[in-house]
Amino acid sequence: MSERKHYLRGVLQLLAGTMVSKLTGVVREIAFAAWFGTSDIAAAFRISQSAFFQPIQALTGDTLGASFLPLYNKTRAQDAEIARVLAFITFSCALLIGAPIAAVLLWLPGEVVTLLAPGVPASVQAEAIMMVRIMAVAAPLYILSNAIGYVEAAHGSFSAISSRPALLNIGGLVGGGLTVLTSHQAWLAWGALGVQIAFFVWTAARLVKLDPTIPSRAQFRVHGKACLYALIRNSAPLLLIPLVAQIGVAIERIVASELGTPVVPALEYSRFICETALSLSAIPLSIVTLASHGGSSRDAVRDHARSTGAFLLLLAVPLSAYLEANAHGVIQVLFGRGAFDAHSVDLTASILSAASLGLGGTVTSYFLIKALNANLRNVETVAVVTLGFASNALFDVLAWHHLGAATLGYGVSLNGLLTFAACTTRLRLWPQFLPLLAWLAIGFALTVAARQVIPAPSSALLGLLVQGLCWILIWVGVYIASSPVRATARPLVDRVVRLIRRPRPSKTSLPS
Repeated sequence: MSERKHYLRGVLQLLAGTMVSKLTGVVREIAFAAWFGTSDIAAAFRISQSAFFQPIQALTGDTLGASFLPLYNKTRAQDAEIARVLAFITFSCALLIGAPIAAVLLWLPGEVVTLLAPGVPASVQAEAIMMVRIMAVAAPLYILSNAIGYVEAAHGSFSAISSRPALLNIGGLVGGGLTVLTSHQAWLAWGALGVQIAFFVWTAARLVKLDPTIPSRAQFRVHGKACLYALIRNSAPLLLIPLVAQIGVAIERIVASELGTPVVPALEYSRFICETALSLSAIPLSIVTLASHGGSSRDAVRDHARSTGAFLLLLAVPLSAYLEANAHGVIQVLFGRGAFDAHSVDLTASILSAASLGLGGTVTSYFLIKALNANLRNVETVAVVTLGFASNALFDVLAWHHLGAATLGYGVSLNGLLTFAACTTRLRLWPQFLPLLAWLAIGFALTVAARQVIPAPSSALLGLLVQGLCWILIWVGVYIASSPVRATARPLVDRVVRLIRRPRPSKTSLPS
């Protein structure tokens, strides 16, 4: 199989898994909105999730994939035995990182919850502490499953990485449903714990099937120290990235709790929509890029980043324009039922509208960061990510008294735009991106203007359909008028045309 076909197959596999995960995620979020709205239970569960995931993300984040995959690919091309030793050392490090996190969450959950959400009432903190204690033991399993998934990705399969979000969503649905039926909030946490254990067992079975050979003690003695040093050298700069990111996320959560308990779940509903756009575009392309281009030359990665980054801009900027102009309608249609009242809709829509302003930069910069990782330019990556999250945190702290809940969305947009600008500068892509960005800015402005000019129908769904029709007309016009947009979209358009024109076999023909 050619390298291009291998790349496309990986992207399609991840995209299919992401589609399933987002479908289950939409069902989960709609169900949670109807069951819990922006109530104290919803806030407690979101806080407990942050308490579980933020320490894990702060110490690992995307570091495992960004540092391990290029190094593993390079080592495996030279010697499969050494690569196997490297993989098992990485698994050991995952357990060593996860065990202290589990211990802290088990013994000091109150301190963690108070740090993340100082502004919520004591009753909400008590519920969150109970959920944190239940989920804590899954921390080592979560990190180890991540490491196993990256080994599988290096071998050309992405089933573990692509299926985890869907399984987490299913666990959330089961836990939420049992909570509604029994009125015991602990089921929310038990559902999350159960699916983490099941996923780890499945990924371990996948690893045994993929490569049943365990390195011998002699191989560890010969190659273990060199593999450990290589992993540390490659990972050390990147360890700052998840730490910086989670400090920024923690500040965001603290500001949300100071703005009021309902803002905490409202922020998560808004993030779900933005992260859906990221998961359906940049994340699959980024993971496969690390697996296929890790360790490649700077020119090869830059060429790949130029074409793929332009394509992501073409996808994300029109979507961000539509979400910015129609945030209220989107939230109303998705979540506006049951316990999710008009105040919840207004609160969530204000965050989503502001976050959508920079969604194009957020989506594209995620991929460009991974392009820097593929070249092992990890110090530059740390600087770029620090710039984005520091500006986000500073803006949140300074502006929340004046802008209210929308501050959280504006901070996310500022982060995405600055990170995109820094990545584009480091990869020297401005000459290629600027003509495309000029036309995309025109389309963005026209989309927002259409919302102001066209009267809003009484039905939120009808309003989204009318605005969607205007959005299509505007962006088709941009496509016709702009040669940079046509050049960027041409590979996708040509592929669609070939699929439409492909001759179909005659029903009356017989096989030869």
